[in-house]
Amino acid sequence: MIKYMTNELFSKAVNAKFIQITITRREKGETICFDPVKDLEYNGE
Repeated sequence: MIKYMTNELFSKAVNAKFIQITITRREKGETICFDPVKDLEYNGE
């Protein structure tokens, strides 16, 4: 697990992960509820 990412890289990772989750949850008909810290297991300070 990456412990630290620059803000730019983190933003890109969040955007990519958000798109992936959005598509998955739309297919399942679920409500979108996105927590980038939890979903990416981001442990930066």
